[in-house]
Amino acid sequence: MSGQEACDRDHTEVVDRWFRALDQRRVRIGLHEWLLQVTGIYADHDDVWIQIADRVAAGGSILLRVSSRTRVDQALQALSHRVHASVPAHPTIITATVASSSPQDSTQLAALH
Repeated sequence: MSGQEACDRDHTEVVDRWFRALDQRRVRIGLHEWLLQVTGIYADHDDVWIQIADRVAAGGSILLRVSSRTRVDQALQALSHRVHASVPAHPTIITATVASSSPQDSTQLAALH
């Protein structure tokens, strides 16, 4: 197997893992409950970009950026702490990345509008 084939397989596994973890999951964001619908995933080296829409309510969209070391619970925590902007900005970008491979490291959480 070539290096490119191994890289492609790794990206496919990452995409599949995040899709299974997030699609059709209910998440509380403030007073609103989202039924997450993963509409797209792009993996590039250590970054994974996940486009998420609210399956129940039209108009909501989030672009979640995670790293290969981000745990699902850390990504869900970042989603649940999303700050509602008074001016709609779609998509909202939420970053939930782990700074290093140390398990004691905290997740960086940021919402950009």
